[in-house]
Amino acid sequence: MLQKRKRNSFATQQKKEKKKTKRLLFLLIFLILLGMLVGVSLAKCEVQIQGQAFANIAKPILEIRKEQSLFITAQSPRAVYEFEIRNYQEEEVNQVEMEYYLEIVTPKNEAIHFTLYQGETQIPLVENKTEKIKLEKEEKQIHSYRLEIHYDQTKQNTQQDIVQNVEIKIHSIQKA
Repeated sequence: MLQKRKRNSFATQQKKEKKKTKRLLFLLIFLILLGMLVGVSLAKCEVQIQGQAFANIAKPILEIRKEQSLFITAQSPRAVYEFEIRNYQEEEVNQVEMEYYLEIVTPKNEAIHFTLYQGETQIPLVENKTEKIKLEKEEKQIHSYRLEIHYDQTKQNTQQDIVQNVEIKIHSIQKA
């Protein structure tokens, strides 16, 4: 009987070892498959997309018409400078919407004052700059301006002549 028990015990132990081996084998296969699936899913996350885009760059057109010199004296304390801004040249019209603002650049002088008009409407100047003004695309537009320059001799402390250049800058922004 002792031998029978030993055989049963030995057989039971072999069965337990086979079960353990099967479990380990199953666990090993499961881990290998899991590793493959994780590898595939990570590979799917790392896909890169490459492409090409071709576009023509729209040529912005902003044309200023008129250039002249003005002289202001005590006898003639006011001068008018008229100019135009267009969104076309000859038959070529601007292809993009634009905004621009005007800036009057000059050395600070209390005796000289600027007033800007578009048509008969006075355009406010804040620190010698206008607000943004819109130019439409694909439609000819002309914005006509009149800059009045006033010289107030009473605000001048000295009796010497003032030699001063006034520059009008147009800052344009192309809209998307």
